[in-house]
This record gives sequence, structure tokens and C-alpha cells, in this order.
Amino acid sequence: MSITLPGIRNVTGAKAGKNTTVYPGAAKATDLAVQPTTDGGIRALAVLKDATAPREQRYDMGLPAGARLAKLDNGAVAAIAKNGTFLGGFATPWAKDANGNPVPTSFRVDGTTLVQSVRTTDSTAFPVVADPKWLDDAAKGVTAGMIGGCAAGALAGGAGCVPGAVASGVVGGVAGAVGSLFS
Repeated sequence: MSITLPGIRNVTGAKAGKNTTVYPGAAKATDLAVQPTTDGGIRALAVLKDATAPREQRYDMGLPAGARLAKLDNGAVAAIAKNGTFLGGFATPWAKDANGNPVPTSFRVDGTTLVQSVRTTDSTAFPVVADPKWLDDAAKGVTAGMIGGCAAGALAGGAGCVPGAVASGVVGGVAGAVGSLFS
């Protein structure tokens, strides 16, 4: 499986802080950051710098043959194998403005693409941070396996990945309760 970061520009990632790689200017008025989470997941942070930033971020998923994305009642999105096995998924989305106020956000599924929409208003304080977070029951605690390829090199201290090149090492069927990961 793989997750492609949104962005229209090829930008070199730069290590920023502990285990975070930032892609400045990945799209118009938008920076992206990728970081592992303590529960074995991976988070992509889209930072909308001002009102000209795109309000949708598209994360193309490379799924095994026959697998699909399914939106859950709580707004989370699960990746389901052809045989119905849970492969992993995105936790319920959130977004916050520069003052820490929640900004309405939601996921939708467009084929094998996760689309996160952020709804700002005239009173929204920029920048706005929106966070899709990938979780995989089998890979909890094995973050490097979830973000293999060039992203693993970036986490080890390197840089040089470009949006669209973050590949997941998550493979195969995963047993576990979908609800427990997304509650």
C-alpha cells in the first residue's frame, strides 16, 4: 500500500524537529509535513497559510488489487481488502486555525483517493492545520515500516523525498476491530 501526499510542486523535504519532514510550498500557499505518531501511525499535516490555499487535499492511495476505501459513520475512512479484511485507515479528521479553534473538516472518498475538505470562513485565523492520520493495527509501534521508501530515510535524518513519494510498507490483511481504531 502507498499514500501519495497532495501537492502540485516537487519540493525537497527538510527535517524539522524530531521525526518530522516538512515540504514547504508543496502547493499554493500550502506546506505539508509528515511525522510518525506514538501509536504506530503516520500523520500528514497540511498547513493552509492563507485564504488562497486550496481547501481540498487529495491523498491518492495505492491499494492491493480489489481493495477499496470506505467512509465510516464517524467520518473516518477504512481501507478494506477484496476479502473484507481491514487493512488500516484514516482516523476521524480534524483541523484547527491559528487560534486553536476547530475548523470544520471532513473526508470523502473518490475511488482510491482520500479527499480532505476544510471549510474556512471570513473569521478563520490562518494558518490552518488539517490532519489526516493513518493507523494500521498490525503496524502499531512500527512506524518506519508504515512509511518506507524515501520517507524512512527522511525520518532517519535525511531529506529529499517529494510529495507523492511517501510509500507505506503496510502489507496484507490485518485482523482487528475497525471501531477500536477510530473511536
